[in-house]
Amino acid sequence: MKSLKMFAIALLSMLVMTMGVRAEVECMGEAYLNDVCETSLTDALDHAQKGDTVKVLKASSLSVDRDIDKDITLDLNGKTITVANGHSIIIKSDANVTITGTSGIIKNVAGAGVPLIKVEAGSTLKVEGSVELKGNGTTDDDNSAVVLVAGNDNTDLTTAVSFGKDVTVTSTGYGLVLGVNGPVSSRISTAKNTTIDMDGTWTTEGYVIKVNGFIAYDKNAPVINVNAGTYTSNQATALYASGYGIWTINGTVKGAQAVTVRSGKVSITGGTYTATDAQHQKGVHDGESNHAIAVLAMQNDDGTTYNGPKYVDVAISGGEFTAKKANEYAVYIKGVTEDTKLAVSGGKFTSGKGNNGKYLPVMHIEDLDKNFLDQHKNMISGGEFIGGLIGNDIRLGSEKYSDDDFVKALASAEFTTDENGNVVVGNGAQAPDKKPEDQQGSTGDEANTPGTTPEDTNPNVPDVPKTNDNILVYAGLGLVSALTVSFSTKRKENN
Repeated sequence: MKSLKMFAIALLSMLVMTMGVRAEVECMGEAYLNDVCETSLTDALDHAQKGDTVKVLKASSLSVDRDIDKDITLDLNGKTITVANGHSIIIKSDANVTITGTSGIIKNVAGAGVPLIKVEAGSTLKVEGSVELKGNGTTDDDNSAVVLVAGNDNTDLTTAVSFGKDVTVTSTGYGLVLGVNGPVSSRISTAKNTTIDMDGTWTTEGYVIKVNGFIAYDKNAPVINVNAGTYTSNQATALYASGYGIWTINGTVKGAQAVTVRSGKVSITGGTYTATDAQHQKGVHDGESNHAIAVLAMQNDDGTTYNGPKYVDVAISGGEFTAKKANEYAVYIKGVTEDTKLAVSGGKFTSGKGNNGKYLPVMHIEDLDKNFLDQHKNMISGGEFIGGLIGNDIRLGSEKYSDDDFVKALASAEFTTDENGNVVVGNGAQAPDKKPEDQQGSTGDEANTPGTTPEDTNPNVPDVPKTNDNILVYAGLGLVSALTVSFSTKRKENN
């Protein structure tokens, strides 16, 4: 009798499971909303309530802007969603949206002049699993990025965007842009309480990540954590800090320039940074500027182009910086002002080779006023500089300095120079290895931490976070989520 009872329970369980599978298999619609078959993906998104999961069952199209204003999970389920030209998926304020799935694609068609996904202020977007986002924009339009994160002047709103380690993003235009481009009168000048956590594999023609130049300094400045993913631009700078943000970077970064800083607080803790042989695409902003192309370029904006002075604060504690192109520098610095700082405590730096076949010195510095020399002392406390640090023809005003003289003036630690002119300062190239959990970067608290305002460094600079009391140099132009699969009888909200 007991055996018969157990057999009946097993049979009933199999029947229930079979009915569940048949219900989904027999659904002839485009999507499955919880336990309901929906004719179209649009219907499923319209009918979804807070906490629901929309599972895509077949290739689908969105022919109009698709506003998502609820907390939902969109499971691509290996299928493709195509967004019509001129339209976007818009994550509305207060919505928390997760896009996930074992593979699956969201893409728009060629010529798109709008973002594939627009994230409004006050919302949350998580892209997880092994999904792919494919954008078909241009290399001179912020608005046609794959993901456009709106600026925010409202301190009551918090915006969060994140990408897992197995996510893939490809674009004929830009990857992610923070700050909406458009008429000057309509541009939001800050991006308060915004956090962007980057990971995955990104390949673009234009910028991979850009903070729009109209994002001005603010105590609640946006935080951009570039984690140990791969970020490649085929024609432009990969990471472009045009407007003000607080960056922590530790990834594999490649581009015509790897990193360009015109504004912001940037901490590079590790990773590899490569300036490739690629020529800058005509029309890409930093390709039009009058500077040498470099792996890392720093150039302070004088405030005439965007929203006031652009405070530049760069700290390098590790990483490898390599210029692949001849006559290209590892670091380019232009326009020394009292609002700019550079601190190098580690890293390995290699410029391209000059016409004589030898490596160029690592740093190319322009417009360095000797009156600022005392403020640059202790700028370099560590690192390995292949081919020499700065070069043998350095002029501060009318005075000429040799490489060694200049290093002595700038280095806070002992340095050695080998027979090839390579310079090692302090203990050498790399900062101590960090555990993955230590590489997640800034939390954003730095911008509000007592004792980190410009009054501690220079009373003439308004409220700017500092990196090092003794340093003020400046510069030019040229810097998982694990696949989650959850099996249960009923899916719950994934916010």
